[in-house]
Amino acid sequence: MTPETTTPQEEARSLRLDPLPIQLTEADEDLPARIYQMDDQIRITQAELQRLQRTRENLMNRALEINVLEDDFCRIEFKERQTRILDPVKFREQFKEEYDLICEQQRKELIKKAERVGEVIPLGLADKLAGKDAVTAICDIRIERTPYVVRKEP
Repeated sequence: MTPETTTPQEEARSLRLDPLPIQLTEADEDLPARIYQMDDQIRITQAELQRLQRTRENLMNRALEINVLEDDFCRIEFKERQTRILDPVKFREQFKEEYDLICEQQRKELIKKAERVGEVIPLGLADKLAGKDAVTAICDIRIERTPYVVRKEP
């Protein structure tokens, strides 16, 4: 008798349908409560981070407003970023052939887009024009489940 061979995909499917038994430890018994505590701590920390960011922004604005850019311990420096802004009229005057090539390329891209008009309908616009309930009636509905923990009432 020869042993049966399975592919990794078949093995994974088998484990999804009939998972191996899991041995729970004492530490596993209060997992939902521990997750809830972490959620609460994250909420508190995020609120504190927002408060600190607002305070920092206010301090920076004040320092710049009154031009206090240096003290005994620190100084405020500036990063500069240069942005180029191309004037289409000047470009066309100096580079007529290149300008024409660019325009032709843009026309081709617009034609390709125009050929696909109607393939994807913006849901917000459809709701606005036809009514959300009517549009929902003809939509495919996808449900995504995201687990979260709630505290049980005593």
